[in-house]
Amino acid sequence: MNIFPKLISLLLQYPDEDLVTGSSEMEAVVSELEPESARRVCADFLDCLRRTPLLHLQEEYTRTFDLNPSMSLNMSHHKWGDDRKRGDALAALSGLYQVAGFDMSTGELPDHLPLVLEFLSICPEGAGEVIKADYRNEVHGLARRLNEKESSYARLLSLAAEFFDRKPEA
Repeated sequence: MNIFPKLISLLLQYPDEDLVTGSSEMEAVVSELEPESARRVCADFLDCLRRTPLLHLQEEYTRTFDLNPSMSLNMSHHKWGDDRKRGDALAALSGLYQVAGFDMSTGELPDHLPLVLEFLSICPEGAGEVIKADYRNEVHGLARRLNEKESSYARLLSLAAEFFDRKPEA
């Protein structure tokens, strides 16, 4: 299991009581992250989770990702909009998850970035490289837009974009 995409996946999920109370357990994982810049980004985000009232976290998340289509965490939306190709891409991704035995019981579409990152943490390398190639530009675009808006999620998305750029280890 690749812990890095799993951690980013957790941090990009809708903030709830479990995420906030689980932040102390995530600190141990964060303390082992390399490079140091990734460790600092995740540690700062965990600190923000602890300091900010849950309702404010939820309001920011909703305002950032749910009320602004250009900030959606659904990657195929950025790539295809409402085009028919989006449905085909969602079906293909869902099929890939099923073949790998990946549980998609979150209620999110298969292209929801936290779900994609979670799958990338456990999937066979070849499947992961296909997904990363398919959505690399969209993740980078989302990271750029969040950075322009100075969102507290911008640095996490930048880490996700860096992960999508990584080549498989030989």
